[in-house]
Amino acid sequence: MKSVLYFCLFGFIVACACGCGDSKDDDEETCVEGTFGCPCINGWTCDIGLTCTNDMCVPATGDSDTGQGQDSDTGQGQDSDTGQGQDSDTGQGQDSDTGTTDLDGGTGDAGGDGGTGDEEACHAAVKNWDADFAAKEEEFLSLVNQKRSQGATCGGVPYNPPGLLAMDASLRCANRFFAYDVYNRNYNPSSEPDKLALCELGATSSERAKSAGFAGVPIGGGYTKQPTSSHATVSAVFDLLMADENRCKQLMDGAATYIGIGYGLYPPQSASQYHYLSYSIGRD
Repeated sequence: MKSVLYFCLFGFIVACACGCGDSKDDDEETCVEGTFGCPCINGWTCDIGLTCTNDMCVPATGDSDTGQGQDSDTGQGQDSDTGQGQDSDTGQGQDSDTGTTDLDGGTGDAGGDGGTGDEEACHAAVKNWDADFAAKEEEFLSLVNQKRSQGATCGGVPYNPPGLLAMDASLRCANRFFAYDVYNRNYNPSSEPDKLALCELGATSSERAKSAGFAGVPIGGGYTKQPTSSHATVSAVFDLLMADENRCKQLMDGAATYIGIGYGLYPPQSASQYHYLSYSIGRD
């Protein structure tokens, strides 16, 4: 009887060892560039929440939107949205936006009234996107293409004009939803990975692009939230992104042919509003 028990125990240990080994092999085979523990995209950028270190994507030590482990929006190593080392959304060490979940007074529609009438939206929440929001997206695209037509210097490295980007409807929809989702569920994508993981279109810009139906190859993306009190215009937000070396390189990427931009101004009808801007780039 005792020998039978030993034999069973030995078989159980061998089975566990084999199973663990298989799991590791599967992980190695499915490693996706830009995700945790995998190679960086184009050798220098990773998905939101990660930073590129020695060509490997690892958790950022600070806010992750720059890929430098610093404050994603100010580059000052402080809190990502205020640059004041306080709570990222209010600058007052408190929670932001009061957890509001309805953006337009009860319809559950992220864009509110007067929208663009996008009947093929990638998510019901971003149908009838606000026309003013859509105009800001086009303004951001114009700023990006103006810079790409001139060339730019990113981190001391000059970049020749790489060619203009076309707005892709699928990428735009994915970023509209992400901007909406961050506001609607009141979270910081880089410091609250558990909430980011619950984003319905995906936790990474690549996942969201594919979920929205983008047929090309996603390259990367970025997100920022800025108070209108310190950055009154979309142009000011664009300048802030271009002042960040990694975001500058991303927006000047010569391989990119498409961009998608999602913009929202929230909370609606509030004295203290924020620009929520998400973008991603891709190629054929």
